[in-house]
Amino acid sequence: MKHCLILTSLIIRVFVAHGLFDSNSEISSEILCLETDQMSLFTHIPASSLYVSRPTHWLVSRFHFSFAEYYDPKKTNFGALRVMNDDQVTPKNGFGTHPHRDMEIVTWVVDGELTHQDSMGTKETLSRGSVQYMSAGTGVRHSEMNDNANTLLRFIQIWVQPSQKGLKPNYGSKQFAAADHLNKLQKIVTSTKALEETPDPNVIGIHQ
Repeated sequence: MKHCLILTSLIIRVFVAHGLFDSNSEISSEILCLETDQMSLFTHIPASSLYVSRPTHWLVSRFHFSFAEYYDPKKTNFGALRVMNDDQVTPKNGFGTHPHRDMEIVTWVVDGELTHQDSMGTKETLSRGSVQYMSAGTGVRHSEMNDNANTLLRFIQIWVQPSQKGLKPNYGSKQFAAADHLNKLQKIVTSTKALEETPDPNVIGIHQ
């Protein structure tokens, strides 16, 4: 059984295929697809090849690309895709208030509950199956916490370089039903330009 989500931009598609949803398990596989005019190139990246970061007692992260203490010149980005992290946060812990600028950030809650609060005045708690998106633009500060006292939080966070800098910060979220990506791919994110050309209320638009 696989649950699959698609994040698309003007030049990339990211397929995240999770064979296991146990918060204590590793991602079974990730597939990256770079589209050209004539073909699609698929690269399978096994979970065992990901860098595992344990910077503190409450966090375990798996990095697809160079991030924080991890640097590999061969793994710095994939087109406009800059970050794809699989984070596990223990109960009553999380990322305190910190800044972002000029980045499109998409977060998929795999298990548990993610409480987001930002300098735009937004505060909400997102459960499994939710996807939040934030255009950091000219600058935003936010926190990402696991306020639950008993449940491990696991989420996939994706950073995409924006099509232009200095955008107005923006935040939103959507809940996606498990049935919509059970044993099939579901598009969840595309460019704002693509949505202008083909409106779809079930897809999130980012500046790419």
